Amino acid sequence: MSYFKTSFQPSYQRNNKDSGQKNLRCFPGCCPKGHVARGYCGCAVSVGAATEDRMAWTMFALEGSQLEVKVGDELSLLFASKTKTRTRKSPGLPWIKGDSVEGGFNFNSERLGWHYGWISNVHTSGVSHVLRCAIFQRKGDVMICVDVTESPAFQVYCSRRKRKGVDTLVDHVPANDCLTPTLKRSKSDVFQIPSLIDINKRAKVARGIPPGNPCTQSSQFMTLLQLSTLACMIETNSK
Repeated sequence: MSYFKTSFQPSYQRNNKDSGQKNLRCFPGCCPKGHVARGYCGCAVSVGAATEDRMAWTMFALEGSQLEVKVGDELSLLFASKTKTRTRKSPGLPWIKGDSVEGGFNFNSERLGWHYGWISNVHTSGVSHVLRCAIFQRKGDVMICVDVTESPAFQVYCSRRKRKGVDTLVDHVPANDCLTPTLKRSKSDVFQIPSLIDINKRAKVARGIPPGNPCTQSSQFMTLLQLSTLACMIETNSK
């Protein structure tokens, strides 16, 4: 019988990268030398098992979900290697192949990141997950599953927090907002448009900015153009 030697935490943060990868942070624990704030932080997973003429893979799954591989299933080694096994060139594939060591297998010793492609939504955010390990007996180019074990259950939460409100009319406010008209909320949550007098004052300030100011001439021009456009819109709406 196989078993997980590694300890697991009750929950893990998952980062959603622009490349499409969804890596678990600090899985199953932090790096042996300590937590790494940026980049990969994690370590290998160890499973105790007999290793003679055997191969092993791990894969993430929902707790209680149907087994992808069951004891007695036969699988082509070529199929598992080419279409299932994660590599540096294919980091999004679901299976992680184990390295045979004394007393069992180690998984993700190469520190490729613990990608878990499960797609969550508001209805499934509280479900639990496991890491499963399938042990195969190799017979030529065919493998027969002889054991399946799984880790203690854990939960996954996303690093991207949903925005609960919007404080300004635009999403991205420039760092040098000395020229940007402030759009304030009233008590009734209705935006108050700045007056023409306020706009003219800001325009005069913009024309008097010294050369050493971090606001560049191009940004001054664009801001003045935006202020002029906004003034025209106000005049049009007031008619």
